Amino acid sequence: MKLIKFLAMMICAVSFAQSGVIKGRILDKQSELPLMGASVELLGSEIPKGVITDFDGYFTLTDVPIGRKAIRVSYLGYETSTIPDIEVSTGKDVDITVALTESIGSLDEIVLTSSTNKIRSLNKFSAVSARQFGIKEVGRYAGGRSDVARLAS
Repeated sequence: MKLIKFLAMMICAVSFAQSGVIKGRILDKQSELPLMGASVELLGSEIPKGVITDFDGYFTLTDVPIGRKAIRVSYLGYETSTIPDIEVSTGKDVDITVALTESIGSLDEIVLTSSTNKIRSLNKFSAVSARQFGIKEVGRYAGGRSDVARLAS
């Protein structure tokens, strides 16, 4: 009877221990600095698993089923990288280092607008003189001679 209980416990322990660990570091390819906040996702798993890198770019994926696995690493402003054929086994952590390259993109258009009023002061506590002036106003006044300090005095 004790032998049957022992064998049942061993079978349960072996069936629950069928997982491994993938750990590593995510770096910038050019500067080799760690990327904090990069997302690491396990692909091809029934249950989606993923982690975010820490301040030094390190991550640890736990409870990964054994076998050949693939991970996808993504970070804002960088090209997404997929690492296939990572051999995960029990009893040994898989340690990898991934270097991401910056993605180069172009913007369509940038529009800058200003809504400040130069006549009214931005500082509501200024009592006497707090008028703003720009480079165009400095060039218009004869006494300023394109010098902001002279114009302010």
